[in-house]
Amino acid sequence: MIYILILFTFIIFIIFIRTSVNKYNPAYDPNKYNKNTFIKKSHNCYMYALDDIDLLLADKCKKNNLNCNDLKHRPGHTKYYISTQDVSTCKNIKKGIIDDNTDIYITNLNSKCKNGFYKIASSVNNNKTFHFYRQDDDYLWSHKDGSSNATNLDKNNQLIKDPQKANRGIYKTFCNYFCVPNNKLKDTYSNKTLKKN
Repeated sequence: MIYILILFTFIIFIIFIRTSVNKYNPAYDPNKYNKNTFIKKSHNCYMYALDDIDLLLADKCKKNNLNCNDLKHRPGHTKYYISTQDVSTCKNIKKGIIDDNTDIYITNLNSKCKNGFYKIASSVNNNKTFHFYRQDDDYLWSHKDGSSNATNLDKNNQLIKDPQKANRGIYKTFCNYFCVPNNKLKDTYSNKTLKKN
């Protein structure tokens, strides 16, 4: 009898997980960003959260001999020039990401995104830098800090169940949750640092 109860509980848990996670969440596949050195060095948290891989950017990184910091994308760069410091406030991140992708909208942890969308989250080290997380198909959150490896662990090496409650390291200020269109249904946009004329 106890085995039947355990099996029943397990089945209910699996059904809950499958129905509560949006089927459009990206697959957690860190090797997609970690295995190729030039993708790893040229793609940051913003591109990772949007689930974007730009092979031309990786090629530029290779030609630059891994000097790739200026290649990393930042919110707001598809529409206007904005420095990393300027985008390092919650207000400017919100404006930049929505200006880049008008279909993206703000949500909260417990609300389900509309069909075809998944969740990302933003945080900042005020007036210094920004960071993004994304919710994957395994119901956990993952991130890629700058040129480092993509991972689903926080600074305490704990699985990220909620980026607002996780140890985010230097990114002390949590900003927002967003719903983002899955690239299979609608492309997302970001751009690298633009030079002022």
